[in-house]
Amino acid sequence: MKIKHYLFFTFFILLIACNNSGYQFIRDNLYADANGNLYLKSLNNEDVENTYDIWIKEVFCDTCFVYKENGIDSITELKDIVDIKTFHFDSIDEITGVTIYADKNYSYLHKWMADGGTIVVMKR
Repeated sequence: MKIKHYLFFTFFILLIACNNSGYQFIRDNLYADANGNLYLKSLNNEDVENTYDIWIKEVFCDTCFVYKENGIDSITELKDIVDIKTFHFDSIDEITGVTIYADKNYSYLHKWMADGGTIVVMKR
């Protein structure tokens, strides 16, 4: 009986620790915060002995122009274009160093870099 309690307590502590980041897992490295922002989870490994998770929310999109005070910008946020219901992992291209995700409208190319990378959006 003691082992059962110990295992339950250990599982409970691990569950709390995993959810302590403030981000809720949706699927396939896509996360959301309490404010409705969407993020792609990545890894900063600029210092290979001290890696840590990072959360990318900005994307580059040549066809998703955003009107701002100082003109048009091609940088937008995942929350503004991702279709959460159809978002999914698509493939990995190891030659170019890209993980590809997709939804019903766009492909999301996550370019691997030491700082966590960038996301480029392309129409499907």
